[in-house]
Amino acid sequence: MMELNEIVNGLESVKKLMASDLSIVTSYKLSKLAKKINEEFKDFEEKRIELIKKYGEEVKDKQGQYKIDSPEKVKLFNEELDKLLKLKVKFEFDKVKLSDIKDAKLSANDLLSLEPFLEADL
Repeated sequence: MMELNEIVNGLESVKKLMASDLSIVTSYKLSKLAKKINEEFKDFEEKRIELIKKYGEEVKDKQGQYKIDSPEKVKLFNEELDKLLKLKVKFEFDKVKLSDIKDAKLSANDLLSLEPFLEADL
């Protein structure tokens, strides 16, 4: 089980890692992981948009754009979004060994967001 925020936060760093020159096995594991993360992210994004529509109002002359004006509604939106992000979800995947990506150019922030997906073996 993982919190949804760990999955959502890992998306961009996984994409960045996939652009690195890695072994075929590691690339395969990452592609499978990326597909699973994308599925979860798509579901998350649908719910986030529902919340925006729930608490926001459509911007005049800008179809499909919403704005949350009231500080109270912003607070309620953030509370519900936080609950969603803390949701524990079943997310099964093969961890990527740190030694398999040791030559990848990643920032400290990337490593932090990738931590739940990595196996420390160095």
